[in-house]
Amino acid sequence: MAEQDFATIMLGQAMGAIFEEKMQGFKGGVDEDAVKAIVEAAITEKIGSGGIAELVETAVKKAVASKPKPTKLEVMLADRKIETKAAVRHEVFDDVLKIIARGQHVWMYGPAGTGKSEICRQVAEAIGAEYFYTGAILDEFTGLKGFIDANGKKHGTQFTMALDAAAAGKEVVMCFDECDGSVPEVLLTLNNYLSGGAIECMGTLYTVNEHMHIVACGNTNGRGGTMQYTRQRIDEATLNRFVRVPVTYSLRIERAIAGGDEELFEFARGLRETAEKSGIDILVTYRTLGQLKDLAPAIGANKAVEYVVCSALDEGDMRVLLNEMGRLAKMKDNVMYKAFEKAVKSNG
Repeated sequence: MAEQDFATIMLGQAMGAIFEEKMQGFKGGVDEDAVKAIVEAAITEKIGSGGIAELVETAVKKAVASKPKPTKLEVMLADRKIETKAAVRHEVFDDVLKIIARGQHVWMYGPAGTGKSEICRQVAEAIGAEYFYTGAILDEFTGLKGFIDANGKKHGTQFTMALDAAAAGKEVVMCFDECDGSVPEVLLTLNNYLSGGAIECMGTLYTVNEHMHIVACGNTNGRGGTMQYTRQRIDEATLNRFVRVPVTYSLRIERAIAGGDEELFEFARGLRETAEKSGIDILVTYRTLGQLKDLAPAIGANKAVEYVVCSALDEGDMRVLLNEMGRLAKMKDNVMYKAFEKAVKSNG
């Protein structure tokens, strides 16, 4: 194992450094080679008895276990076998890929920053499809169908480019992000395309074919806004064209971002869950976790928490979160929670 060999080398270097340091006070008074032989024999005996070797092996196994394990999935798409392998994917990735492979369209919904559009991009990559993306569409022509200006020039959109690619026989994944923020007229046009099997764009008639895979993403399930998100209510006829898949924050991805720092992982999840229960409006996303992971070693945990977390809250909300999180058993000796506590007190 490469990690085992490397750890053994590191151990040897560490022992060598300690040996040189301890020998400084004995220069000229002892036979250095003889001492080295005695020390090496003692280490060899210890390794043979399972002492040092066991410690090294335990440390290496722990480090290897914390590395994200590759996942492998095989599906069939239009009689073509698709095999995927990646270090870290969201827990719903496999389901979304299988749904797409069955020719169904998908509506992924969940909080901001859960990775919905990234899942969409990964699905496109997995099936070897061209990936097209658009955010909330506020105009049917400039955002969806395209238009021809007064000079006869055509102005296409991501959707019309996707239609062209699918018509040419290429696999296409079209992501409509923030779909529940688009104007209703646009979604009705999209529904007409999916139900009627054709759409006219800039004088060209496009028919639905097996190469076009549509994924809509939103913060809601299409049934209207929530306390946190002001969104459109989507008519049931349109929603019925999609398989709705809820997407939450991924334990797998967050553990990978935390890089084995369990206290950081627990702090982020505890902060998010406590904020949700307390009705406090703060987003604790993968980006939040990544910023804390990156900044804490550079500027200290206290400042990292102050800049990344406290700056997004008012004093009252900070104290509510501090008190409620303090009730969680996992926060008792959590370094990041203690940094949060100091930051809150300094803001007061």
